[in-house]
Amino acid sequence: MRRYRIKSEAKSYTDTTGPDLLRTRENAISQARRALPRRGPFSGRKGKLGGGWWPWQELGSRRQALRWLEHALPTLKGGQQLQVAVGKDPRVVASARAEEIDVPDLPTATSAAELAWALFRHQFPSARFGGAFTCKRLNGSTSPSVPFSDHAWGDAVDVTQAREGDNDRFFDWGRRMAIEHLTPASYIVGSRNGSVVSARSPSWKVVAGGSSTHLWHTHQSCRQHSGTPPCAR
Repeated sequence: MRRYRIKSEAKSYTDTTGPDLLRTRENAISQARRALPRRGPFSGRKGKLGGGWWPWQELGSRRQALRWLEHALPTLKGGQQLQVAVGKDPRVVASARAEEIDVPDLPTATSAAELAWALFRHQFPSARFGGAFTCKRLNGSTSPSVPFSDHAWGDAVDVTQAREGDNDRFFDWGRRMAIEHLTPASYIVGSRNGSVVSARSPSWKVVAGGSSTHLWHTHQSCRQHSGTPPCAR
């Protein structure tokens, strides 16, 4: 599966306030559109697969630059980049890079949970898989009055930190991906500055609360379920 990273001239691909999101083609084009100034003239170029760049192409107006971007972006292979610049002496105002995402086959997990884990794993190579399917109630409760966890449907994923402090980054990045509808998510529980926090669709407002285990792992529910799962019937 292919995703894209977008950065404006003032950002880098690894900034933690936006450009490091793994974007769909439509979202990437929209983000690049916001990075382009109103006036040209514009030019564009693509990176070579083996390194280096092809020569700049004169694109003309902003509309023509956007048309070129929409055509060129889907042609990028994994790791390949493109740039859009403005002015006669090209000043890069938007860059894009394609990323190939390996989506794993997780037995008993939904395709949404597989995608959620694949995105986390690609963004954070040190992240550890904490599981997707477990036939349990929320917070491991045995009380019949406590609802079942979305893990009981295989429709949630736990991402466990290998290094101290990573869990805060997991939560922040997962929430920002969810806000832009780039990952399947209904709610996320994780940590921020040593406290357990959560955020839920559609507002994704960060609130305090959750099991203390979420200080070292982030839970992302892909879809919220109710009732009794097949595994408990």
